[in-house]
Amino acid sequence: MALNLFFLKNISLFFTFFIISIPLICYGDTMTADSKMALAKEFYKKDPQFDFFNIFEPPADYVMFGDSITASAMWNDIFPNQKIINRGIVGDRIYQMPYRIFQITKLKPKIIFINGGLNDINDNRLPEEVFEDYKFLVKALEAKGSQIVIQSTFECNEKICGKKLSKIRKLNSYLYDFANKNNIRFINVNEEISSLKIGLLPEYTRDGYHLLSNGYLAWSKKIAPFILN
Repeated sequence: MALNLFFLKNISLFFTFFIISIPLICYGDTMTADSKMALAKEFYKKDPQFDFFNIFEPPADYVMFGDSITASAMWNDIFPNQKIINRGIVGDRIYQMPYRIFQITKLKPKIIFINGGLNDINDNRLPEEVFEDYKFLVKALEAKGSQIVIQSTFECNEKICGKKLSKIRKLNSYLYDFANKNNIRFINVNEEISSLKIGLLPEYTRDGYHLLSNGYLAWSKKIAPFILN
């Protein structure tokens, strides 16, 4: 019931998404706006975190909005004196995330840190397709008056993910340019933990995708200037 009410409340977001999604045809995106909506609804229906985020509204100055890499961090331990809330969901995709932005904006944070895209690339979607979805997500958040920080999509280790690494890098180049052109703050989270040759370094990952604690330490140092100043 809660999920159905959410989609009814956000029907205007759906129609906006439908209009914006029309140009994606030129990139060969076979996912229509209604198919994305249906996939998001089915995905979140099965995820207990979605209902949890519907019910609980803790005070928040900062929200970490993303997928499993975000979800796996203990952000309150990393920044113990800050009101920083974790809104990561394991397996989330960029095209799904617009359908839960109310869970983020209702907390009225000072800054929303976005991270995602790796699962989309793992689904063999084109960087151009993911980028279009990313732009929609950012614009939907900005329309609610939110302050955004775009974080680069985390690189994977090339030995594990192969050619997907180059797709992630292409997506990140689009995100960087988009942020610069639109005066949006951008953080390159890969700078300290990846190399040009192999991507995500083995000492920072447990499986070629997800971070170890030292990876989260490196990430936290990247976002600290936005939180502690």
